[in-house]
Order: sequence, then structure tokens, then C-alpha cells
Amino acid sequence: HEQAGALRSQAESEVAAVRQSGADDAASLRREAEAYGEARRVEAEADREEARRVLAAAQDEALGVVADAQQRAERMLESTERKARERAAQAISSARDELDRLRGARALSRRQLEDIHGHVSAALESTAPVDTDAFDVDISTDAAGQVAGQAATN
Repeated sequence: HEQAGALRSQAESEVAAVRQSGADDAASLRREAEAYGEARRVEAEADREEARRVLAAAQDEALGVVADAQQRAERMLESTERKARERAAQAISSARDELDRLRGARALSRRQLEDIHGHVSAALESTAPVDTDAFDVDISTDAAGQVAGQAATN
């Protein structure tokens, strides 16, 4: 029995040593796993912070691009409006100049017709009597100030 007791005692001590070794190995693996997990968590947090920083930078850049585009659009709109006002002013000025030219031409034509009428009347009065009814000309102006001359033929 002594031998069995010694074997048993030796087996129990080996079991205790194996258990202790297993517990030590498990504790060591747990510590390594926790350290690895903590390192991955810190790395993930750093990646998350980097992603936030990159996102914020991209948003700032996008806002800058939008603001720049808006400023360019406003400058283009102002330029287009200015050019349209300039063209409108030029068109109005040209129309006024043309109207003045046409009024002058109308006044000149009217004076020339009056002069011709005067010359014809003077010529007719200085010559032998002629039937002037055949050349009855009425020089007058219409409501728009246009010369309205009609020759009446009998």
C-alpha cells in the first residue's frame, strides 16, 4: 500500500503541477489576448479618429468648393446683367438716334415739298392761265405729322 500511496501522491502532485501549468498557460494566454484586444481597440479608435478627421477635412473642402462656385456664379450673373444693361442702353440710344434722324428727314422732306409747292404755284401764277384744277394738290399733314399730298386728277 505504501507503494500505491506513493504513486497516488506522486500522481496527485503531477496532476496539481499540470493543473497549475495549465492555469498559468491559460492566464498567460488570457493576458496576451487581452493585450492583443486592447491594442486592436486602440488601433480601431485611432482609425476612427483618422476617419473623422478626413471626413471633416473633406466636408471643409466641399464647403470651400461650393462657396467658390457660388462666388463665380454670382460674378457671372453680375457680369451678364451688366452686359445686358449696356446692350439695352446701346439699343435705346441707337433707336433714339434713328428716330431723330427720321424726324429730321421728315422735316427736310416737308420743307422741300413746301418749297416745291411754292415754286410750282409761283410758276403757275407767272404763266398764262392754266386750268389748275387738273393739278389740284392738297399738301397737309396727317395725325402723325406725315405729309399727305394727293394729286386730284379730273
